[in-house]
Amino acid sequence: MPAEETLFQQVFSGLNALPAGASVFCRCRFENCRMPGVVLNGMTFEDCTFYACDLSLASLQGTAFKDVLFEECKLQGTAFYVCARW
Repeated sequence: MPAEETLFQQVFSGLNALPAGASVFCRCRFENCRMPGVVLNGMTFEDCTFYACDLSLASLQGTAFKDVLFEECKLQGTAFYVCARW
């Protein structure tokens, strides 16, 4: 992992936005996060769970999702086809 990447391994709840400098999330759980229109371009999510989150209209250009689970989430208008391919 390049030195400029920040790795997070924790539970995030009630976030309005992701932490500044966030780029890699591994084995994280996102609970009740309200992030409509969030820009996640180029980020990596591995072995993560999103529970009851709102990611409607999220920007996902080049975003990598590997073994990610979305439970009871709102994903309206989220274009997963622009994500990075594994």
